Amino acid sequence: MEISKNKPAAKSLLTHLLQRANVEKIVNASGGYDIPRSRACATSRSGSRSSRRGARVSLPAARQPVTWMAGAPAPANIAQQMYVQAINTKMIARCTQGGDSIDKTIGWAASELEGYMRS
Repeated sequence: MEISKNKPAAKSLLTHLLQRANVEKIVNASGGYDIPRSRACATSRSGSRSSRRGARVSLPAARQPVTWMAGAPAPANIAQQMYVQAINTKMIARCTQGGDSIDKTIGWAASELEGYMRS
């Protein structure tokens, strides 16, 4: 299977995005939601600061393990279903490719999660 038709460009983009300064920009822009999973990307500066939107961003210390779970802070059984069913990916696709509004997409996701909670 061919993953990329232009592997040098893909590698260059990833190298650029994963530079420490760019990772910090991504974390700040996300209001602390996109915390780096890798120890190598974690900052060694003060572990907490305010983002542009006022959210408190806590970055893990570089030598500490980083625990990450898609769907957190949902309960583990719900987060697992969110990951397995690719809810986050489907939400993005519904908005960007399906033409659904953000409110409609959130409503869809809420309905999906309610179904998981009944199971």
